[in-house]
Amino acid sequence: MDIDDEDAQGWGLADAIEALKADLANLQHSTSGFFTILDRARSFSPWLLMAVPAAFPLLKLFRGGKAEKPRSPLQGRLAKLMLGFRLYRQYAPMVRSMIGQFQARRSAAASGRASSRQF
Repeated sequence: MDIDDEDAQGWGLADAIEALKADLANLQHSTSGFFTILDRARSFSPWLLMAVPAAFPLLKLFRGGKAEKPRSPLQGRLAKLMLGFRLYRQYAPMVRSMIGQFQARRSAAASGRASSRQF
C-alpha cells in the first residue's frame, strides 16, 4: 500500500481542527432539539401516567375484535374492585403529593394575606 505524498499532506492540522469544530457544532445542533423534547416529555409525564390506564379500554373499544364471553356480574364487580385497588395503590402517592403541594401553596397564600391585613 503506497500512500501518495499529496494525500498525506492534504489534511493538515488546521483542516483537521476545522473539521472537528464543524462536527462539534453539528452535534450540538442535533442534541439541542433532543433535550427540548426530553424536557417536554418530563413536564407531561404525570399526566401521561394518569391517562394511559384510561386509554387502553378506549383503544379496545374502538378496535373491536371478537366478541367476549359474557361474564357473571359478580366476576365483573370483583375485577373492577381489584382494578380500582391496583390503581389506588399505584397513583395514591402521586395524588397525595399533588394535594399536599396545593394545600401548602394555599396556606402560604392565606398566611400572606392575613399578615398583610394586620398592618
